[in-house]
Amino acid sequence: GVNRKIIAYNYFVIVGPEDDPVGIEGLGPVEALLKIKAAGEAGDAVWVSRGDDSGTHAMEKRLWIAGGEDTTELRETDWYLERGSGMTATLAMANEKRGYTLCDKGSYLKNFVPGNIDLVVLIETGSIDTLNVYSVIACNPQNPDLSHVKFDEAMKFINFLVSDEIQEFLT
Repeated sequence: GVNRKIIAYNYFVIVGPEDDPVGIEGLGPVEALLKIKAAGEAGDAVWVSRGDDSGTHAMEKRLWIAGGEDTTELRETDWYLERGSGMTATLAMANEKRGYTLCDKGSYLKNFVPGNIDLVVLIETGSIDTLNVYSVIACNPQNPDLSHVKFDEAMKFINFLVSDEIQEFLT
């Protein structure tokens, strides 16, 4: 791709039941995951992962690895559930199981505000470690495999998304 432009951002959060049975509220994200793991191994907690190789799933794996965990081994445990689907489905499963999950703040609000879930944000750092960036990228017109792509239209769309009017709308 060419001409990558950042168009929006938010942060990843960890959500769970309001009563927070594991007691992670206020911890750092890695410390919270390790505490959920310990509770899960004791049969007292469930973690729901997107498990779909999305950006959210990649962030989750980075956090587990930062805590010294092997993400392949986690998949073999009973307390670590993989939804293998989008964020709304993952939040619904976490809500149903009264578990914890990692989510971007926008998807959380999209599901919480209308009452689709009653999980609450327990970990919200607002730091570079949990930054979630949304970008737009035009396909490279020099790539012969992409000669069918409408590059000029893609550039118009990118310019639209980064325009002052749309950026103000997104904030």
